[in-house]
This record gives sequence, C-alpha cells and structure tokens, in this order.
Amino acid sequence: ASDARMDGCEKPVMTNSGSGNQGITVYLPVVVAAEQFGCSREQLVRALALSNLIAAHIHYYMGHLSALCGILIAGTGSASAITYLMGGSYGQVVNTIKTMCSNLTGMMCDGAKQGCALKVYSGVSAAVQAALLSMKGIKTHDDGIIEDDIEKTIRSREWSELVQIQESRLFLERKPGFVVKRKGLHCYSGLNAVFLLQWIGSMYIRINRE
Repeated sequence: ASDARMDGCEKPVMTNSGSGNQGITVYLPVVVAAEQFGCSREQLVRALALSNLIAAHIHYYMGHLSALCGILIAGTGSASAITYLMGGSYGQVVNTIKTMCSNLTGMMCDGAKQGCALKVYSGVSAAVQAALLSMKGIKTHDDGIIEDDIEKTIRSREWSELVQIQESRLFLERKPGFVVKRKGLHCYSGLNAVFLLQWIGSMYIRINRE
C-alpha cells in the first residue's frame, strides 16, 4: 500500500498525525493480525484505537518539527496493538514499546519518496518482532534511552532526535566551538542551522504546552 502510494497512487488512506504512511502502519498490520488470530470485531476496534492513541501520544512529545521518521512511532502503535491481540498484559505492552524504542529510534526522514515504503516495511517487521519477543517474556533492559518508567522512555526520544541530527553526515556542517548542553547530553559542533532551528522550535512548543 505504501509503495503504491509513494509511486503516485491517488487512492485515499486513513492518516495518523497527518501522515498517510503512518496511517497505513497503524491500521493495516493490526487488521491483518486480528484476521490471523481470529479476533472479534470488538477486539479489532479496541486494538485499532490503542494503536492510534499510542502513536498520537508519542507524537505529542516529538513536536511539530522533527528530523525523525514517524514510522517508528506508528510501528510502536501497531506493535502495542498486536501484543494486545495476542492476549498481552499491560506490562507486556510496555515491554513491546521499549523494544521498539531501542530498535529503530534515530531513523531519519529525508523526504517523501519510494524509500518510505521500505521504512514502513522495517517498522512493521520490527513491530511484529517486538510483540513476539514481549509475549515470550524477552524485554529490553533499562539502559540508554530506555528507562524503567515508560513515559520517561517515550520522552527520551526528543534527546535521541538531537543526537541523530548531529551524527547524520547528510546534514553536518563541521564548525568547531558549538556545543549543545542539556541534561548531561553534549553534542559537539556541526548541526545544520535549519535542523537546529527545527529542534529549538519543537522544544519551544513543548515548553509552552507544559
């Protein structure tokens, strides 16, 4: 579906957070999983609501401007819903989200194109993998951006965004002397001005919301 859409197909799709590809990612894998597991219509509706709400909740902390690909976020929503459809508990859904955060966080958005379909494939594959791992009791340890508190883990993505921008060779301008210092995070030199302004803008929006 995403490949057809990126190739110019004009058929409408349901969106999530303003993105058609993210809409495809939060809906279709959940529908397929529900059919595979023989779930009731009520279970499917609940799962779709969970998938969309989790994705929207994570998007809230990303702000309006971001250099990160949103497929990770949408994939996290569908992963949570698939875990629910498999009979997972709240704790298992939490572990699924943590696994997704530790897996694909940092994927860069470089514009809408056919490659987006590959990112959707990666996100959906990771979602199924995360759900299966969680149901087997396998989880990510609390290190790096992963914390014991799931809400803190979700908020950690804003810091991973800054690191991702700084490390991306596509947007680096190597100019010594510039340091971003916040909560122990040091990112030295070289943020492209446009993306730095995006990050500052998104932080400003978050502060005003809070």
